[in-house]
Amino acid sequence: ALVELTVNDGQPLVNRLQRGGLRIVKTFEGQEMPVPGVRFLIECTELGFAQRFGTDENGEILLEDLLPGIYTVTEETGGWLAGYLPAERCTVTVGADKTAVLPIVNRRAPQTGDVPSPIPAALMLFGAGAFAVTARRKKRG
Repeated sequence: ALVELTVNDGQPLVNRLQRGGLRIVKTFEGQEMPVPGVRFLIECTELGFAQRFGTDENGEILLEDLLPGIYTVTEETGGWLAGYLPAERCTVTVGADKTAVLPIVNRRAPQTGDVPSPIPAALMLFGAGAFAVTARRKKRG
């Protein structure tokens, strides 16, 4: 027996690929200003996707037509990032009909004169105290 069904008011069904988006926002620690011109490698190995993109004048990259998947984002640093640590490689999941937002912030590199860790300072004080005790004992003996 042949059964005929009518769906979609007799119009053809359209099968479209699901797509999502990714928005990267690039800043430096302690600064609210965007960082334009930073290059990133964006990859999704399961989809065979690998492309380089640069941040715009707003310090952003907006990709609106990505297939859903897990993407790896790697900042390609240059000498102009002096004074900041390179951003670590990040992974982000792009879902269907959603835009994932990935803020990437470079932290300041430690500078000469920055406040030292309390551990080395404590060790120096301990060493100075031990030296003073030893010197005092030698004077008495």
